[in-house]
Amino acid sequence: MTVQGGTTAGSGTAGSINLKVAAGASITVGDTALSSGTVTVNVGSNNTSGSTTNVTVGSGSAATAGDTTLQAKGAVSITSGTASTYQTTTGNIILQAAGSSTTANVQIGAGNGGSGTSTPDLLVVDDSSSSTDPTEVDGAIYYNASTKNFRCGESGAWVNCIGGLIDSNTAASTAVNSCSSACASFDNARSSIPANYCQAGRVISLWGVGHFSVNSGTTQTLTMGVYYGTNTTTRGSDVLIGVVSPAPASATSASNNFFRIEFKITCFDSTHMLGEGVYTFQNNATTTTSMLTLNMLATASTSVTTTSTKSLYLFPTWQNNNANNTVTLDQWVVSAGN
Repeated sequence: MTVQGGTTAGSGTAGSINLKVAAGASITVGDTALSSGTVTVNVGSNNTSGSTTNVTVGSGSAATAGDTTLQAKGAVSITSGTASTYQTTTGNIILQAAGSSTTANVQIGAGNGGSGTSTPDLLVVDDSSSSTDPTEVDGAIYYNASTKNFRCGESGAWVNCIGGLIDSNTAASTAVNSCSSACASFDNARSSIPANYCQAGRVISLWGVGHFSVNSGTTQTLTMGVYYGTNTTTRGSDVLIGVVSPAPASATSASNNFFRIEFKITCFDSTHMLGEGVYTFQNNATTTTSMLTLNMLATASTSVTTTSTKSLYLFPTWQNNNANNTVTLDQWVVSAGN
């Protein structure tokens, strides 16, 4: 059936008009030879407040309906008088500009070429009320309303998009004592690093502060080392990054004295890390004004394997094994840049 000009194909206040064609055929709106002008298809153009107009393309049950393809020769403009929702019951919504072989923009708002506007349109990503991340997708982003962080999917793991925070503690560590070279790592300084996270130019920063006490009437040395691996208790199974700190001696009978470690790991590539830092140590029993600042300097990078998820650990080492030699890590922050 061909309807031309101002002809009306059916009318009424209820019921439907069905235009049916055979498979492979088409219904054309607008003369194919039209060289100028506009063809307008009005659906529900006189809707009253509260009414809804449904345009259904490819209707049918979920079990029998096939895919629906909407094609346009030129640009497509969709104008809505209110908020619009594009939703699938299953599967993804894909916005792909210019096909897969050409670079183009998926643009939010008018885009003024850098000149800006006082009323910009905003891109709002979804948020989560749970501190637990969803399944990771490289290149994905969402906002975690529980931890108050934007989260980005990188190299198979979620990291904070802003500031690059990898890990921070929520409580002080258990005190480490009754050990010397066989001390376990601090239980709040076991920071997971995703596989292949170490790439050329990336810098991982570690910052920790804590306090220590020594056996009455004695002095003790206390060193710190940053290790990369999977073993929280046996440092020999992990890789020392850079060097162990110098071994400053405490004051006699030191009680709740302070230490601080600031350490940076520079990734040369995915298989080499250079670790250097500063170890600050209170070597006076009564005042914090007496603090040693000791460099942890490496002469070469450390070879590592980064193809699987591993952790960065901070291991302390006491001079002597004594239950009264105790060290606690109060704060621990690991972040990354680049």
